[in-house]
Amino acid sequence: MICLLDPKKLLVINQSIEIQKKEDFDNDPDKYYASRIEDINEKGIVIGTPIEKSVLVDLRPNSTVIIWLNEAIASYALFCRVRARIYEPLPLTFLDWPHDIQRIQRRNYVRVPASLQIEFSTGEKDAEGKEIFHSALTGDISGGGLNFTTSVKLSTKDPLKIILHLPGQEEIVLEGKITWIVHQSHNRYFVGIKFMKISEGIREQIIKYIFIRQRDLIRKGVLQKPNSPT
Repeated sequence: MICLLDPKKLLVINQSIEIQKKEDFDNDPDKYYASRIEDINEKGIVIGTPIEKSVLVDLRPNSTVIIWLNEAIASYALFCRVRARIYEPLPLTFLDWPHDIQRIQRRNYVRVPASLQIEFSTGEKDAEGKEIFHSALTGDISGGGLNFTTSVKLSTKDPLKIILHLPGQEEIVLEGKITWIVHQSHNRYFVGIKFMKISEGIREQIIKYIFIRQRDLIRKGVLQKPNSPT
């Protein structure tokens, strides 16, 4: 497969990276190893052999490993063949130049399908003065907003407080603006939300989740890689 991105522009010596075996990409997608670019030459890339629980990770010659790079604009998956490995004086693994590169957009608020639990409130309170929250599931999410389906009739003028639950993280409280509402049936509404006054730290949490979600969807073949950079 022809690479449309130049790996020499993505990689630098001493760069921190994440390594994944191709079989783990297919069968155990959450398994990664920290490594570093030790050298770059005409033949390819030299990385420090990762260590797990004081044992060198077995990156066998002719097997395929994936270098995952997280950049500000996008994240990249570089598929490389293991050419050789040495143990002395340092444990190093020698990789051919990537035979395939997949670009996963992170910025510009790319959307991914995701069924996430949220609670939302328009500020309405019950008889005891307690704020009323309604539960819903998202349809998709981006770094700039989300959408969900609800039986609650809303207006684009309604202010919205959202409690978002990302897997393995504490709940995130967000302020949202309703940008559109689609009346799907008698009592079902499809609602689009734009995040307002969101800190970059919280946005990065959401973008990190989106990146992981994209990676999982690519692995499952649900989300296709782009044919060219966007």
